[in-house]
Amino acid sequence: MNTRAKGILFMILTGFAMVGCSTTSERIILQSQSVRTDIFREADGLTAPAPGDGDLVVKVSIKTHSGEHPLWWIKDGHGSPGYDIVFNVDGQAVIWEVDPRDDVVPKTGKLSEDPEAGSGVKYVVEKRLRLKKGEKSIFLGLPEETCCTHLRIGVEEGTRNVLEFKPVYRKSGTRHIRNFMYGIDRMEVFFNGNQIQ
Repeated sequence: MNTRAKGILFMILTGFAMVGCSTTSERIILQSQSVRTDIFREADGLTAPAPGDGDLVVKVSIKTHSGEHPLWWIKDGHGSPGYDIVFNVDGQAVIWEVDPRDDVVPKTGKLSEDPEAGSGVKYVVEKRLRLKKGEKSIFLGLPEETCCTHLRIGVEEGTRNVLEFKPVYRKSGTRHIRNFMYGIDRMEVFFNGNQIQ
């Protein structure tokens, strides 16, 4: 393949990647806006749900670099206070602004080491929401990562449910190992301990 053909192929692939990111960003912006306000409220966990209600504990934990990106020209919101996590249930949205906390996991040097090995920061959310029983449409978006996920769950009356989002980090281009320094590829979702996505 000649140089011109390689250049054209590169531009096409870059265009597809930019369209994908743009579409995801637009979706996150759309889902960050509430069209309803009567779907859920934050609960303290001290009082039992009213008849017809159930609790949903939402857990999100992701690790990023601390703001010192290995590619020095990249400036982003990682490591900064106020990292946004967009959460939407049936049209009611909330944006959780999360502050970082230092996180250091020793490196082992093995290819199979923990994808969170190294020095960085963690953004952690744990919120208890009270909502009406029934099937719910859930959206979680990470604007800084251009990453989002959408799913449906069922909440039963009087129950305490746990919905946990865990990151799957991208692989390096050369060593093909996953690490938080490369960003987030997608989220795995667990509902009451069972992986559903």
